[in-house]
Amino acid sequence: MNIIRPESKQPIPKNAKKVFSGILFDVYQWNQKLFDGKEATFEKLVRPDTVVIFPILEDGRILLTKQEQPGKVPFIGATGGRVDKGEDILEAAKRELLEESGYEAAEFVLWDAQHPT
Repeated sequence: MNIIRPESKQPIPKNAKKVFSGILFDVYQWNQKLFDGKEATFEKLVRPDTVVIFPILEDGRILLTKQEQPGKVPFIGATGGRVDKGEDILEAAKRELLEESGYEAAEFVLWDAQHPT
C-alpha cells in the first residue's frame, strides 16, 4: 500500500529552533514580525505520524476497543497509535490492531490521510 504523507500546511520556519525534544513530541520556537510591526514568539509542536484503524467484522459490525491510558478515565474508541521511527505505516496499522484488539485483518483499505493542524 503506497501512502503519500500529506504536506504540512504549517511548515517549520527556517529560523525556528528546537527547544524541547521528548519521547512523543518536539517543540520548535521562533520569533516573527507581526503586521503591526511588533514581534511575537511562536511555537509548533511536532509529533510522529499515527494510525487509526476501524476494523469491520464479517457481520458488518465496527470493532472499537476499551482504551485505558494513564491519567485518563477509560473510554471506548478506535484502535490506533504511533508509527514507530522507521516503521511503514501499514505495518504500524497491523501492529496496533493486534496489540490493542488481538485481531488481524485480512485486508487494509486506506480511508483517509491527514496532516493535523
